Amino acid sequence: MKVVTDGILRGKTLELDKDTGLPDGLHVRVTLETEALDIEQKRLKALALCGAWSADESLGGVFEKIAAERHETVARPVNF
Repeated sequence: MKVVTDGILRGKTLELDKDTGLPDGLHVRVTLETEALDIEQKRLKALALCGAWSADESLGGVFEKIAAERHETVARPVNF
């Protein structure tokens, strides 16, 4: 039996747009095909990601560690 429906992938969970009529627990094979995004859709997705971590307070320590390590690192010699 072949059922075709659209859905949204969230991690390892696939949320389908409509009921398939198939019983729970049935072993199925899934073939994923994505729709190609046009340039405007890509731009909107990029804008949605910009600043996504700006309010994440847990990252402060990470950036402090990176800054400290930057000052400890000795520059490597460059031979021209």
